[in-house]
Amino acid sequence: MANRKISQLPDAAALTGAELLEGVQGGASVKLTSAAVAALAPAVPTNRLIPAGGTTGQALAKVSATDYDVSWQTISGGGGGGNRTPDTHPSAPHAMDDEFEAASLNPKWTQQNSPSSITFADGCLQLVDASNSPNDIGALEQAIAGPFKIRAKVTQACGAIDNRGGIYVRNSGTGNMYAFGVHFSTGATFYVNRQTNFSGAGVLNQFSGTTGLAGQYQTGRPWHYYEIEYDGTTLFFRLSHSGTDGSYQTVFSVAAASFLGTPNAVGVFSDRGTATVTPMVCDWFRRIS
Repeated sequence: MANRKISQLPDAAALTGAELLEGVQGGASVKLTSAAVAALAPAVPTNRLIPAGGTTGQALAKVSATDYDVSWQTISGGGGGGNRTPDTHPSAPHAMDDEFEAASLNPKWTQQNSPSSITFADGCLQLVDASNSPNDIGALEQAIAGPFKIRAKVTQACGAIDNRGGIYVRNSGTGNMYAFGVHFSTGATFYVNRQTNFSGAGVLNQFSGTTGLAGQYQTGRPWHYYEIEYDGTTLFFRLSHSGTDGSYQTVFSVAAASFLGTPNAVGVFSDRGTATVTPMVCDWFRRIS
């Protein structure tokens, strides 16, 4: 039996399936129809093929937990501006999310306690409290229904005594709320503060020192990632220095019924304790669940 080059075989488009091809089976020469040979080829799973479409710069991304369920996605963020790695925009953002990249405040927010300044720069919100009295805060708020989990990436300028910033959860019916953020005094202290109608100094938990999360605080203008979760019964306050899933550590928890009741509002706040104007800067605010 003579060997044949592929170029010498009939054009595949012209094959009818009845053509005879030489082969060897059990040491003996045999002839197979082209249809039989084609049937021996393994089928390519269509769900493992790269989907059609896409544009320059896009990447394949998972769109569900199902194997091979991918689509072309535009990957935003990174580089300059406020969205720094790993803070890429969610592929399916919640209606409450705000990346603060517009030139004006999104109408989803309600101003509370009359902040003196709301500006935007470098893809970030800059919020300044009108009062220079400690524990009297200016805020931006959205309504929410639980259970829920919210996160925000926040920083506050250093060196100004009694300046604070962070996120909060509130019961708009009673006005009771918990503010969670960083407090600058003789040093940086993270805290959970119990307040009513954006005022009051009922500190529930304050943590600093040289070990743990507080010990990781660095001078300059560091970013911190805050998380508040309400599971229907308990409020959890968590902090991260990287913002990656799994890095948030619970620093305080409390039964919602003990003071707050049922939370129905969340937001970001600035607390300026002196005449020095140092804004709370927020890169993004997101509802995770």
